[in-house]
Amino acid sequence: MSDPTRTDLRRRELLATLTAAGGAGALAGCSLFESAPAPTDTPDAGTDTPAETTPSDAADTAEIPYADEYGTVVDLARAGADTTGRESVVPLLDEHAGDDTLLYLPEGTYLVDEPWQLDGFADVAVVGPDAVVVPPSRYAGTLFAVTDGSGFRFEGVTFDFTAEGTGARPIGALVDDGLVVRDVTVRGSQDVDQDMMRFDVTGEEGTGLVERLRLRDGASFDIPVTGCLVTGDSVGELTFRDCEIVGFPDNGLYASAATGRVRVEGGYYANNAISNVRVGDGAVVSGVHVRVDYEEDVLENTRGIRLREGSGVLVENATIEMLNVPVSDGALTVSTGAREVTVRDTEIRVDADDVTGLLAKSPADRFEGESTAVTVENVVVTGGAAGNDAIDIVDRDGCRLTGLCIHQTGDARDGVRLLRSRDNRIEDATIVVTGEALVLEDSTASTTGIRTAAESGDSAGLSAQDGTVPQGPCATDEDP
Repeated sequence: MSDPTRTDLRRRELLATLTAAGGAGALAGCSLFESAPAPTDTPDAGTDTPAETTPSDAADTAEIPYADEYGTVVDLARAGADTTGRESVVPLLDEHAGDDTLLYLPEGTYLVDEPWQLDGFADVAVVGPDAVVVPPSRYAGTLFAVTDGSGFRFEGVTFDFTAEGTGARPIGALVDDGLVVRDVTVRGSQDVDQDMMRFDVTGEEGTGLVERLRLRDGASFDIPVTGCLVTGDSVGELTFRDCEIVGFPDNGLYASAATGRVRVEGGYYANNAISNVRVGDGAVVSGVHVRVDYEEDVLENTRGIRLREGSGVLVENATIEMLNVPVSDGALTVSTGAREVTVRDTEIRVDADDVTGLLAKSPADRFEGESTAVTVENVVVTGGAAGNDAIDIVDRDGCRLTGLCIHQTGDARDGVRLLRSRDNRIEDATIVVTGEALVLEDSTASTTGIRTAAESGDSAGLSAQDGTVPQGPCATDEDP
């Protein structure tokens, strides 16, 4: 079993990592073992203390990442694992898994032909910076199924799904605390009916970090597959940092069901239908880059960032590009289930016609009497989209929009539209559009420091409150 001091130390290290970045950070549950297996006498299985191995083994252990943080370190290739991908590595994973144990996969290819289930554990790592894991052809189950434990690290492994009809859930991890998944890549498109990754932090005080997860090859649009799923079982704090999720037909990062906080920090999310990033109550989305530029038509309603549920949601320092989008109700949408949200210091470019830059939908009836205000600060909306509005807010009172810069050049494009929304404020904004700068339908709004320019074919309609016409209003490279 693990040393409580060691466990607490690693937990505090994880918390420190998450704090430095801005915040503390339906699988089978059968256990494979009731207690950790006793170490054998062979160097393949490791020893209780890596430093006590023979000199040659100590040199090998010294090259294994994190070896000094675990009581037992097992080099699975030395323990007999086939590194050519012909024979399953699952029996060896079963044999050597135990508390306070690092399972190391050296360079090579490893076959996982059934779920490796780890249940009721403390401090287990699977590390393989140069390892490739392959499933059998047409396998659609989970490869690494981890539940009901704390302190799980999975790092450096590449999953190869390039064979036709091959797909799986590479990792399904429901971990109480201390979840770390880092530098994991999936190579090849998911072309079986299985959502790809799933991560949940199941302890209310628990934290988790998913960093540099790379799902670049997406999935077939013939089946509704999600790239990464966080469910209602996640009640702790889970951070996604610098991840890449591209080309999934049923959401890229689907995290709106989580009841604990989700943080999305940096990363690139592109061409995921439904939503590229979808979050809920208390979530923070910071520094992400979202891009939608489909080469072929898809039928789904594609959003850049979707704020699906809850209150206290923050989007900041984001870049959202909606360049070629067959169907979408918004680059950034505040759904009916979301209440108070803030969007600040964010750039939105919309070139796709009839796509709204920021859409705050009418809130659900159950929120009657609660604040559903949207705060928009220092947001830029540019691009050549025609029709519809740059910003559209419906049935939300008390909204505040300040520091806006809207420059939309497509035909019949309005700036800010408020529908059935009262007591709003729009301050210090520049709005240069071909339609109406501000549309109030059964709404009220106080305005201060608004500069507008309504562009017609011969520019005769250009105007501004201070008597001048803004030049390069949003200070982008596209400005005339």
